[in-house]
Amino acid sequence: MIKCPYDKIAHHNIPENLPVNYQVLTALPMGVSSAAAADVSDPNSAQNPSIKYCDIHPSKKVKFYCKNDRSMFCSKCILKHTEMKHDVIQISPKIEEMKKMIEQMVVEVDNHDQSISVNEELYNKLEMKVRKKFNEEVDKLEKSFRRVMDQLEIQHQNLFQMMKEQIDKEIK
Repeated sequence: MIKCPYDKIAHHNIPENLPVNYQVLTALPMGVSSAAAADVSDPNSAQNPSIKYCDIHPSKKVKFYCKNDRSMFCSKCILKHTEMKHDVIQISPKIEEMKKMIEQMVVEVDNHDQSISVNEELYNKLEMKVRKKFNEEVDKLEKSFRRVMDQLEIQHQNLFQMMKEQIDKEIK
């Protein structure tokens, strides 16, 4: 049995099956250290580009993502989204790394697609060459066949003529 730290209601579930209590999350100290907060306010500071801060609360790191609004926000802004029954998920602090990995994967897929296009083009060229060579060979065979047939016809006529002459001689 687990009691909710906010409203003290007892739940008879394992922790993984409990719903997210956003009111408790907003009460948690999710802000940045004072040194980091000073860096945020200093426009000349070289802050870590992989850490995102809330647009409304610049001293707070983004911890949530609203699927409806497609926006990231901090723990102070969460009630605004949950009260409107928006679909809110917790985001990983490594979200930027994951985005970069996805972008790299997209580039790799694009390169692979280009490679496939090049290979497809080469295949089509090769296919055309093979078809052309095949047709040329078929033409050669047809010509050869015609020549042989013509020669056979000539021999047939010669034999027929010779036999006719032979028969004519024997008849006389």
